[in-house]
Amino acid sequence: MAKIDEIITSPGRDEYLERYTGIFDNLPVLSTIRDLTLRKLQTSDAIRYGLLNERNQVAGYFELTKYDDTKWQVVLVQVAPAYKSQGYGTFLYDYAVMNDKLSILSDVNQSEGGPGGSKGLWLKLYNQGRFRVCGYNLSTDTVLPAATPSDVYNQSENICWLATPGNETINEMLTRQNARYEGKRTIVWYGPTTVSGDNF
Repeated sequence: MAKIDEIITSPGRDEYLERYTGIFDNLPVLSTIRDLTLRKLQTSDAIRYGLLNERNQVAGYFELTKYDDTKWQVVLVQVAPAYKSQGYGTFLYDYAVMNDKLSILSDVNQSEGGPGGSKGLWLKLYNQGRFRVCGYNLSTDTVLPAATPSDVYNQSENICWLATPGNETINEMLTRQNARYEGKRTIVWYGPTTVSGDNF
């Protein structure tokens, strides 16, 4: 009975983001998004992105593992409760795909979790069209270019999403979109731009 009690009362995995804080110490700031800084730790077989607040606490975490020579697969993406539903999870994917030019495979067991779950996040990426998102068959290592969300979620467990980069970085995309509005409206999706580095 104690084991069931522990499962019921233990906090969700988002409560454990502090375990990643130390791995981003002394790493350069790649970007800022609102009041958070983005840092990255890369090894030959893994990439970890961390969004840190002013107290150096991890507010967002994104981990990828090497799938093959051209693709990385999602291991984990987490955003602390205070930062959920503010675009930070999307930003982590956008930065990896648009700025680092990574091709990313979703995990095969995507959580529901409403708009904040991995399923909701991938549907958002698919619908936004900032980069190409299509189906991918892990069994045959083939792209399913015309796959729709219903195709991906109603097929076998070996079907997942694949996000591949286009030609634009985040800042280039924002500049292009803002040019369309000719000064009538400005989209500042990730916060103000500053002169040092890519700040969104």
